[in-house]
Amino acid sequence: MPTREEYEAAGLLRDPLANEADRVALLDWLSEQGYSIVEMVEYHAHDRLYAMASDATRIIGKPADLGELAAAAGVTVDDATEAVRALGLPPEGRLLPSEAAELLGQFAVARRVFSEEAVLHFARVIGSSLDRIAESAGALFRLNVEAPMLSEHPSELALAQIGRASIASLETVTESLGPVLRAHFLLAVERMREADRMRTPDSDADEEPVAMAIGFVDLVGFTPVSSSAPARELLDLLIAFERYAHELVQAYGGRVVKLIGDEVMFAAVDPGDACRIADGLFREFAGRTGLTPRAGIAWGDVLAHGGDYFGGVVNLASRIADIAVPWEILLAPEVSARVPEGYRAEPAGRRLLKGFADPVPLSSLVAPPA
Repeated sequence: MPTREEYEAAGLLRDPLANEADRVALLDWLSEQGYSIVEMVEYHAHDRLYAMASDATRIIGKPADLGELAAAAGVTVDDATEAVRALGLPPEGRLLPSEAAELLGQFAVARRVFSEEAVLHFARVIGSSLDRIAESAGALFRLNVEAPMLSEHPSELALAQIGRASIASLETVTESLGPVLRAHFLLAVERMREADRMRTPDSDADEEPVAMAIGFVDLVGFTPVSSSAPARELLDLLIAFERYAHELVQAYGGRVVKLIGDEVMFAAVDPGDACRIADGLFREFAGRTGLTPRAGIAWGDVLAHGGDYFGGVVNLASRIADIAVPWEILLAPEVSARVPEGYRAEPAGRRLLKGFADPVPLSSLVAPPA
């Protein structure tokens, strides 16, 4: 192990922000992990030294050259570049390990079965989904580990050790995602098959639509609350909203399509289940100061693409949610005729909606007492 004098000669102790004893403890620990003084000096020149321990390349592996990846995958560099870019990563491929060659090879096989654009679109869906997971993991660490720890002014060694542990856990998480992905795939297949059975008689078979109830729920009053509430309180509200949405939607066999700030878009095969989901969210937020939900639900044929849904039914659900008053769940005509037992649909008049040529007869969902 290097001596204190060697650390000092390398300039690693000349840091006005560091306590010398703490710095020596950090350097000794880094040496034990296999880092050389040369590596420490190089890292110290452009970043905080304790962050060296969470350098993913030392734990997960060295990134491969894009040319090497392309050769291993049996594809051209241009095809590899296009696939990597679709995955949302730097096109030179500097962040991908050699194992990524298998995925690039699978894309090449898929191109012979599906169209090139379809495969690249799927790659973009994968990339954007994984990017969200990565961002969420980073925020989870910053808010729940790093920030509280920094407020207590820990030693550099403590920061380095927790950083290394967090990066090392990444491998465990990624290895565990396969079974979860397969489970979600099976659920998606089940939803699609059930939705196919409910297709309306006038569906255009060429467009391959699926029958889905689409709901939008947003929180009226969120904007003024967000401008005055402390950041942590605001985050807690959003986390609660997201948790309730996921729990209720999943309980009725639907899926959360996306969350956009204070609004959730969800889908369910059964219009009655969509009514129960919206009502459940309303009940969860009853009595929360400054936050009043409103919702819109429509049902019919939609186009499924890239994990999202498109078409007139989606637009209708969004538009009627926009005009609902606080604590109101507005229903399109097709949903009004399919409300679940114990609920009823009360006429809410004909409304002229943006993007729709004729007024649409709407109803308000009346829920049974709690």
